[in-house]
Amino acid sequence: NSFPASLVVAAEEGEREQNSLDSWGPKVEHTYELHNNGPGTVNGLHLSIHLPGQSQPSDLLYILDIQPQGGLQCFPQPHVNPLKVGFFKRNRPPLEEDDEEGE
Repeated sequence: NSFPASLVVAAEEGEREQNSLDSWGPKVEHTYELHNNGPGTVNGLHLSIHLPGQSQPSDLLYILDIQPQGGLQCFPQPHVNPLKVGFFKRNRPPLEEDDEEGE
């Protein structure tokens, strides 16, 4: 799931203030979920998610934070938020509630 579900951003040329989140454009959140519907457990599972590069001024996406849950381990390459851009964590309601509001 993504929040917002879709987003159109006009490309801008020029310098951006690296430590200001506002200068990087709108925030987009992605949620990836893995479910095991079988009766047994899954061992040795490996999931790779590839996104556009994340440390140049012309990046399409810049990863600020990764929050694995349920005992999962995450090893991002390259490291998350290498430019130390400041941001705040927003407490959002679950996506199901967002979907109901949009109908």
